[in-house]
Amino acid sequence: MAYVKIYAHVISKKKPTGKVYYYVHYKIMPPHGDGKWHDQSADTTRKLQAHKYMVTWVEHLKESFSEDRKPEPVNIPELFERRLAYMRERMGDSAGEYKKGTIEHYVLTFKHFNDFLASKGYSKNRPLTSSLLEEYKLYRRNLGNSTNTVNMALSSLLATGHWGYKEKICEQVQVKKYEYVPESEALRSNQVYLFFKAIDEVEPRVLRQRGVKHTEETTRAYWRLAFSLYFFTGARRGEIANLAWKDIDFHRGIIHIQRERSKNKKPLELTPAPEDLEQLQRMKPADAQDNDRVFFHNPRHFWRTYRYYLEHGEGLGITAGKLRRLHTTRHTFATLSIDAGIPLAHLSKQLGHSGIAITADIYTHLEREQRRNNLEQLRAFINKETESLRKEKEKEVASEVASKGEKK
Repeated sequence: MAYVKIYAHVISKKKPTGKVYYYVHYKIMPPHGDGKWHDQSADTTRKLQAHKYMVTWVEHLKESFSEDRKPEPVNIPELFERRLAYMRERMGDSAGEYKKGTIEHYVLTFKHFNDFLASKGYSKNRPLTSSLLEEYKLYRRNLGNSTNTVNMALSSLLATGHWGYKEKICEQVQVKKYEYVPESEALRSNQVYLFFKAIDEVEPRVLRQRGVKHTEETTRAYWRLAFSLYFFTGARRGEIANLAWKDIDFHRGIIHIQRERSKNKKPLELTPAPEDLEQLQRMKPADAQDNDRVFFHNPRHFWRTYRYYLEHGEGLGITAGKLRRLHTTRHTFATLSIDAGIPLAHLSKQLGHSGIAITADIYTHLEREQRRNNLEQLRAFINKETESLRKEKEKEVASEVASKGEKK
């Protein structure tokens, strides 16, 4: 395999709809590449899946420079059909004239390419190589098509071939498109209880603070308070880790998240539990300044500590699985809130979402499950009432029959 230098990392972009999608940002250094940055969509809203896709994509780029690499054949008509189906699904029935024109252009291009394969007598199950596209270019030019038309057709075919290989990579790393937070990434109520039990029972993580020597009791209280705020306010990891004393309104019982520290650049108000506010008041130093941070650890340290107690909690009965991200505490708050019947409008405001639609999109499967449970409870209640009425009716009929028999 030829030596090639490739730089790649994952970036995120926000769509006009407000959803964030991840891309592989890569460049191939000369002499193998142009040394410029390119974006390759991972078609996912999950950063972890995007990283998996990036690894596979970089391996694909390396293989493309291998001398003994043979291009893989592909069923070209089937690829065209899948591409058109994908475009129609993405654009929907309400597509504008521009998008409808794009689909018509692809349909016409695919028809011309199939005619080209038939005229040359080529098999339709073959690699979509650059030499084949070069032949197609000459074929279209000989038909009298303009340079602009031919270049547009080539761009569409290249995009289709690129998309086909990307779909294959997505299948390899199991990237599910537009996948939102599954319920499995939230701790259930019994797991939250076991997590705090682990804080109270296992050996605590050491606190290192300049000029202060923490005892085991103060260490446990520190971590218990920090993770109580994480679990029961739905805050993001940086919003609690960077919390300052000026952000806490003890009189109103509210935590203010400043605009520059919130994800959507809007001020946010969190409502902590009353016992957490009392604990914050007790741990506030007498000489604390307004800009001093409440917690003296960065978000990464909180994440490591969360994993530490989660792993020790496995001995108590927590099944960690995919729950090792600190952001899981936010999903846990949302999941338990929906289970408790809190309206989505209130939950959206507490989570700091820019709109209730985002909350509904992310946690709609939980709300659907709750509605299903409510309907099952209603159905069980109706069946129970119906059964009791039926039994009462049978008793009345039996008593009437008995009374008639006595009269006779």
